[in-house]
Amino acid sequence: MTAAHKALAMVIAASDLDRLPVTHFEPTDLPGLPDAARRSPVVAREDTQQANRMRAASHLFLVAASNAMAAALDLGKVSMEMTTAEREAMLHAIGAQATAAGHCATQASKILTGEIDPPEDDSVVVSKLVS
Repeated sequence: MTAAHKALAMVIAASDLDRLPVTHFEPTDLPGLPDAARRSPVVAREDTQQANRMRAASHLFLVAASNAMAAALDLGKVSMEMTTAEREAMLHAIGAQATAAGHCATQASKILTGEIDPPEDDSVVVSKLVS
């Protein structure tokens, strides 16, 4: 489990998830384009928004997994040789990690379903070129 936790941290650190979301900019001559050409930027905007949601959710799922793995690792450190107060404090800390994992997973779910938008400072980058 320790190796898996370290691997998750490396995946999060090595990913390109540390950039701002891409905003779709439509061509300035959109009103003068034929109908087919007007639809293309709309599809590109929708694709960009969807891909940004997917990237944000992916990042949040990785963070949730990392928090859950950390909670599982810390739970293995709880010993009956500790005092009741020490165990209780550790269990509360582990509970907080689990809550954070659940919160991240819930946020990811809401972003994927479109209930909420990815945060503007979220770690996502998506771009799509349209010809």
